[in-house]
Amino acid sequence: MRLSFFGAAHEVTGSCHYLNAAGKNILVDYGMEQGGNVYENAELPIPFSDVDYIFITHAHIDHTGLLPLIYAKGFKGQIFATQATCDLCNIMLKDSAHIQEMEAEWKNRKARRAGNPEVQALYTVNDAEGVLKHFVPCHYGDILTICDGLKVRFTDVGHLLGSASIEVWIDEDGVQKKIVFSGDIGNKNKPLIKDPQYTDEADYVVMECTYGDRSHDRTHEHIEEFAKIIQRTLDRHGNVVIPAFAVGRTQEILYFIRKIKEEGVYFNSHIDGRKIFMGPEESMQIQSNLASTIAMAFDECPSSVAERRYVQNSVDRTARWLQRCKNKMQELNQREDTINKHQLLFGINQGAIYEDIRIDHAKRISEMDLDGYAVGGLAVGESHEEMYHILDEVVPYLPKDKPTYLMGVGTPANILEGVERGIDFFDCVYPSRNGRHGHVYTNHGKMNLFNQKYELDPRPIEEGCQCPACRHYSRAYIRHLLKAKEMLGMRLCVLHNLYFYNNMMTEIRTALDEGSFASYKRAKLAGFEEYDKK
Repeated sequence: MRLSFFGAAHEVTGSCHYLNAAGKNILVDYGMEQGGNVYENAELPIPFSDVDYIFITHAHIDHTGLLPLIYAKGFKGQIFATQATCDLCNIMLKDSAHIQEMEAEWKNRKARRAGNPEVQALYTVNDAEGVLKHFVPCHYGDILTICDGLKVRFTDVGHLLGSASIEVWIDEDGVQKKIVFSGDIGNKNKPLIKDPQYTDEADYVVMECTYGDRSHDRTHEHIEEFAKIIQRTLDRHGNVVIPAFAVGRTQEILYFIRKIKEEGVYFNSHIDGRKIFMGPEESMQIQSNLASTIAMAFDECPSSVAERRYVQNSVDRTARWLQRCKNKMQELNQREDTINKHQLLFGINQGAIYEDIRIDHAKRISEMDLDGYAVGGLAVGESHEEMYHILDEVVPYLPKDKPTYLMGVGTPANILEGVERGIDFFDCVYPSRNGRHGHVYTNHGKMNLFNQKYELDPRPIEEGCQCPACRHYSRAYIRHLLKAKEMLGMRLCVLHNLYFYNNMMTEIRTALDEGSFASYKRAKLAGFEEYDKK
């Protein structure tokens, strides 16, 4: 066994250790030097193509930044790292390569103007994408046999998501030695990441110690000061600019910002761009001032493709906000100056497309005995089948004696499917938005009046329809208005769509009263397909 150091010696960046053991050439990290190069890293004593394995402690560029370069110069071995490190490298190495290319392009523009020779980028995005194919994701705690005489284990050291110390067991000529590469070790009690895990024993330890002599302030003091700075800046309508180069610190900052936002959300005014704060209490106050019949609870609508942990945290916060909304509405409805003292509060079920999170949230908000309940966060990117599945799972857990509202839905077919699953009412921009684009709904499907086939069509949008557009105007005339960009054309299409939706809801109520909804739905859906078959 022979260990040599080719980076982060005399300085704090460009980590690279070269280990020759068990007949293999191994690198532990291969980082890029950053900042002023007082001490330049020495060249490896072997060709890059002779490197068999690379072990990565974590994804920071000063530990991984030269991996695309070694690939470009012939490395074809395996790179072992934790799963999170692999994921972060997929982002950071591509970004680093993009910066290399952009910087080379900028330098070459100046060189061409000055008549100087051009430079080559240190490596390219293609090099980054190439080396990423050589990554082997590993789990914390597993002892991996790399080859005869060589085993490794990754241990969480709490520096960055995926960061690890690497234990290496080497067996040569019947003699076993254990060497541990500490990597960068994190502090205890950090957000997002676990405390560093201890390694019990080693024959040799290679220790990173850049900040070994530095004492850090308590985290809560940072948060309080951070919040004060943000608030002070927003109060004078300014912008907070936070330079950040380290991904771990950026993650922490985003986490702290979200923690600050537990009270509510800041957003920009659409009128003058100023920062406005909105929390559960503010939302209830505004809706009380409007004196609406129904007030909707303050919630977050997570993306349908959001990661599970994010969705769970979001839903938990929405549940906490709901309790605050309920308390505030009770207070407002007891005030003498409140316009509508009987305002109703609807809670909103969220959970993206995670059915277990949805069901649990439905149970939690049902226990709060609200005036009504809404299912939110659907029709935001998921398939119709996924939406229907969520409704199948969630609606049975909402109170059957309270109205159920499906928010932001939908097409005529969506409404029929929703009613079948227990939804009582809906809202959606479809009729007006699609109408403004010449799309009109009929009992035979959706029509696009911009189509040339309607240029000379004297019929109304739909035969027998009693809306103002169908009673007085032809398809051809409305198409002419649309093509001429006359507002009347859009208005007529919107009028028809609103009439169609309202009439369909009347038909649905009649069918439910008569016990014939199932046959009504089948006939309606079959009719919608007529234009699709033409």
